[in-house]
Amino acid sequence: MRKVYTPGRDRSGAPVVVLTPPLTVHFVRGKATTASIPGAVQLEGAHPPQLSHSKWGCPYPKGADKNAIDRGTAIIRVYVELDGSSRWAQVLYDSGYGFGSAAAQCAMRRRYAPAKDSSGTPVAAWTPPITIRFIRQRP
Repeated sequence: MRKVYTPGRDRSGAPVVVLTPPLTVHFVRGKATTASIPGAVQLEGAHPPQLSHSKWGCPYPKGADKNAIDRGTAIIRVYVELDGSSRWAQVLYDSGYGFGSAAAQCAMRRRYAPAKDSSGTPVAAWTPPITIRFIRQRP
């Protein structure tokens, strides 16, 4: 079962990541669509959201650190709003030990260039899958 994370707020109003039920994603001819997400725009002939930078510097998961795991991978995608803020992060692949959760939390703190429809107008949409590789640096 895939895990889906969505932002919440703590008592101070700061964003936090909260586990929510998985979204239903329909696959048509090998491509994922967002037909089941209310308000999602299909991007036929449009440009998907873009990452603002490639090195994220995500913190290493504590579960992996405790178990002496030196490497891990997570594949996620992020639902990006019109203003470039992230709304949801969906973990598509998680190698365990907290890598998926750490990747989702890290992705939720980032800004993105929003997707644009064929006329160049910003639209809310999912990013393409993002692979995040964690490598523990030994002293």
